[in-house]
Order: sequence, then C-alpha cells, then structure tokens
Amino acid sequence: LFSGKVTADYANRMAEKVVGKAGLEVHRDTYSMDTARDESAMGRSAKVGAEFQFDRGSAFEVGAKSLGLKERDRTAPYVRLDYRFKQPWQLLVNYDENLGNGYFRNVFLPDHYVEMSGVKASLKQRTSARLNYRAKEKFHLGIELFNEREKDALESVDQFDPVRSVLTSQNRYIPDAQRKGVTFSASAKLEEHFNISAESTLQDPKNRKTGSQISYEPRKTFQISLRYDRGPLEFGISRAALMDRTAYVPLAAVQAEDYSRTDLKVRYQFDDHLAAFVSVRDLYDQQKEKRWDVPEEGRMTKAGVEFGF
Repeated sequence: LFSGKVTADYANRMAEKVVGKAGLEVHRDTYSMDTARDESAMGRSAKVGAEFQFDRGSAFEVGAKSLGLKERDRTAPYVRLDYRFKQPWQLLVNYDENLGNGYFRNVFLPDHYVEMSGVKASLKQRTSARLNYRAKEKFHLGIELFNEREKDALESVDQFDPVRSVLTSQNRYIPDAQRKGVTFSASAKLEEHFNISAESTLQDPKNRKTGSQISYEPRKTFQISLRYDRGPLEFGISRAALMDRTAYVPLAAVQAEDYSRTDLKVRYQFDDHLAAFVSVRDLYDQQKEKRWDVPEEGRMTKAGVEFGF
C-alpha cells in the first residue's frame, strides 16, 4: 500500500472584515497484491471562498469546491457559520461535501482480510449544528446534531473461505446511506498541566432503502482522554468504545460484540525541529473483536522520530 498527500492553503485580507481563502488537496493511493491487479485512486479537492468577520469573533464563510475521485466529479458549495453570543456561548453551523472511498487503508486494510475488488468513489453530504459552552480555558461543553447522506457507501460482508480456512470480507456498496444523530462533548483543565476530555455519539447508521444498520458501524461510541503537557514532554492516554454493532455473514445479521481499547502515547520535543515518540495500541492487551469472531492482534508498540522543517 502506498499513500501520499499534498495540501496547500492561501488566505488574503481583501477588506477590513473580509478574508479571501483558497485551498488545494491532492492525494494518491495505490494498493497491490501478487494475485490481483493493482488498484489506484487519485483524488483532488480545490476550494475558493470568502470569510466575513463580525463582532465578538463571529464569522460567516461561504465558497465552492471542485472534487474529483475515480469516476466521480462534483462541484459543490460549502457554508460555515461561527456565531459568538456573549461569553461563553458559541453556535457552529456547517454544510460540506466530500468524496469518500479514496483512502485504501480504510478500504482494504480495516484490521482484517478483504478480497481485492474495484473501488468507486462515494459522495458525502453533511449538515451539522453545534452549540458550545466555553468557560475561559477551564471548562467546555458541546452538543452537535448532524445528518450525513452518502451515495455508494462501503460496507464489508464476512464469509468463511474453506480453501484457505480464513474468514474473509467482500466490499459491497449502499446506494443511499444515512448517519443521523447527536454528539456530546466535554473537556476540563484539571490543573496547569492536566486536561481531560470526553465525547459520546448516538447515531443511526442505516441503508435508507432496506432500513438495515450499516455493517460494523456502531450506534453508540464513547471516548475519554487524559493529557499531560509540561514543557517538551507530552503524555496522553485514551479509552475508546464502539457499541451496538451488527455484522453480516453474509446473509444473516449477527450481533458483533462491543469493542473497546486503551491507547497510550508519549512524545518529547527536543527542539523546534526534532521530536521522538512512543505509542502503544491496546495497552492492556485485551485482544477484543473489532470484527465478528476474529480477535485483534493485541498490544502493539511503535517508536519513531519526527523532523520538522
């Protein structure tokens, strides 16, 4: 699997309270197997718009995007309203469109073996409204209502391969999928160096034609994180859970068990250009089943360095 991405952003103040904006993102993914033909995708997203600024930090941004991925091209509007009431309230309203299924790590390598197949782009249209309560750097509460429609959404269907004695998955497309729900979030500064945050989502991911739940997509999610930041040292530990999931194997629907995992990351910044990190996935080596009847590999540790220019 090869994946590469280049992004560029430009902003210019056109008037006292008007900022012109432009952006470009190009990415390419290539996936190859010895027993099948290579699959590749080149995606682009170019946008141009303007941000109008108002009192108390409020802003309204509107523009257009040119999207392209595989066989699908799309010109779409985007809108973002950031309205600041008197402290501590904030309202965010967004409408945006994007093309999906272009990142092959998610398509072919979602922690299990997926049969090689042709990929087509999906179209995602997302509307959201979020209300935030922010008390000066100490405490934050938020609630977001969202509705996302996706044409040609991708889901995995499991089946047992008796020749290789493994459980494999095949990708199939949902012509009209919808994810609608609410997200609650909160964060607090415990003291000078400690921050805690939590987020939970309740949603209904479904195939609008059949009414069935999208394979492996949870109806409930929860994540809690604790972060310590002091000088060059950063330490973070998080716990995430995916609940109320359904799998298809292939015609019958089965209840996939709830999935949860604890991750840890430590990072040290030596100077403006050099940093080192150690991360641990599944810290407690629980080997939960993210996929029906297939335990994960368990604890994984990764170490590396980061160079900035």
